[in-house]
Amino acid sequence: GAIGIYPELKGMFDSKNQYQNGGTAGISKLLRLFDCEDIKVDRRNGFTMLIKDPFCNILGDLQTGMLRSTFGSELYMTNGLNQRFLFCVAEDIEYPERSHDHLPREISSQWELTARMLHEGIYHDPYGGHHTLFRSTDGLVHLCEEADELYNEYYNQLQRRKRLAKTDYEASIYSKLQIQVLRYAGVVHALEVAEEKGERNDYYLLHGNTMGYAIRCMQYYEEMAMLVYRRLVDQPESKSTN
Repeated sequence: GAIGIYPELKGMFDSKNQYQNGGTAGISKLLRLFDCEDIKVDRRNGFTMLIKDPFCNILGDLQTGMLRSTFGSELYMTNGLNQRFLFCVAEDIEYPERSHDHLPREISSQWELTARMLHEGIYHDPYGGHHTLFRSTDGLVHLCEEADELYNEYYNQLQRRKRLAKTDYEASIYSKLQIQVLRYAGVVHALEVAEEKGERNDYYLLHGNTMGYAIRCMQYYEEMAMLVYRRLVDQPESKSTN
């Protein structure tokens, strides 16, 4: 797996236009990455490389004024790329004046403890060796009965909303949320296991409260996805001239 961190998402997408077919080959690989499909990489000076069971996360920010030029193309509006993103949109942005105030020690110390816990509890054992988060060879995590029931309820709710969706774009949002909620719950579960420093005996089970939390988060991301969609299809307001 890999994570790509981009201070400006538009730059990442623009860089893909350097290649043939307007960057569609790279976008197709991004779409397949979401489903963890095997990917072939053609190397100019070497053998074709097969990446099995790939996983990639993309994390980045974007100026709100660049939203339409980044995600508003016909390709991205119709191939499901936009719906694969979980958007966070800040509606009311404060612009504080410069000051010399320092971050309170109680906040900075908590961040320091969290970072140390994740580093020592997940990636290294007390003797300096490397080990995985879960104490098993395959790292498989299963939903407990309560979590499975919550997921079934949420999944079927989204199925009903897909049938009532006014556009294919909206229906695709619900389809991707059915996948994203599992990924999100998995991340939260991993952090919970790390915080408990591997002492939990049922680390291979994802609890109901974890799934419930992930579902509540998806409700926020659904609202943000619809907000982004409206901004992509609405005509921008023209600036007044004097």
